[in-house]
Amino acid sequence: MFTHEVTYRVGEVRISPPIRWPVSVCHYKYAERYAHVRVIDQPNGGVSRARNAGLATARGVYVTFPDADDMLYPTLYQRLLTMAEQDDLDVAQCNGERFFAGSQRIKTLIPLDRLSSTGVLSGSQWLRRALATRRYLHVVWLGIYRLSLIKQLDLRFEPGLHHQDIPWTTELMFNARRVRYTQDVLYRYYIHERSISNRKRTGVKNVEYQRHYLRIAELLEDIDRRYRGKIPLYPEFARQVTHEALSVCHAARREPDSAARRMIISDIFSSGTHKRMIRNARGIRQWYQLLLWLCRLYAWRRR
Repeated sequence: MFTHEVTYRVGEVRISPPIRWPVSVCHYKYAERYAHVRVIDQPNGGVSRARNAGLATARGVYVTFPDADDMLYPTLYQRLLTMAEQDDLDVAQCNGERFFAGSQRIKTLIPLDRLSSTGVLSGSQWLRRALATRRYLHVVWLGIYRLSLIKQLDLRFEPGLHHQDIPWTTELMFNARRVRYTQDVLYRYYIHERSISNRKRTGVKNVEYQRHYLRIAELLEDIDRRYRGKIPLYPEFARQVTHEALSVCHAARREPDSAARRMIISDIFSSGTHKRMIRNARGIRQWYQLLLWLCRLYAWRRR
């Protein structure tokens, strides 16, 4: 099995809508038709290695990372590139929607009453505003990114880590000078049973999966620490660390296998995540949630 990465030069290659991201045969057809389209074949090593391979050979001003099984609206990159060129942006982002394959239901990712289109902001200002909605997703497929900034930071995706978009976008935004967001829905994210991030897990598989979130919380705290004194570190950034860690607590409560639940709880304590949550909790609401969960964790641990 091979992973295929294709770099498209926005404005010169048009993908006929509304179709899914082209399969490998279509990739080669585009490469044959357009000299500036390159197809990279490599053994399947996960999305992070595929993205890193694409970044290593990418050229041009901006890059983007659409997921293979999603749908792109026809004006997606035209709209984002126009924004980026008009305002000399490091990052241009848009809104999207979830499409639930089973029920055929559609739901906007970031409700318009939570976040509307912005002017030009610094990356940290934008991330603060986005996180404050409590609906923001750290996903790379909702934007385009200045390639030179990524290369300057030597920013790569961590192989094998689920939800690696979270630390990647956080560090990029901490360094972005000019960011702008449009509330226009231009990307459709498909949710189905085969999706890795939406797959139901129990037992040992769930234990292993929750370790990814523990690692995410650790990476986020490390990023905050490294940028202390360099940029404004708003309360929302620390709150995000505890938020990601609390998701593991919820997973422990829902886990039907008692042995697996004990393993998840053990991982929380052995990784120091209980202390990490305390260091980063912000606001009365989150502190209240955290205190409840700490009481539960200590009670479960003693059983």
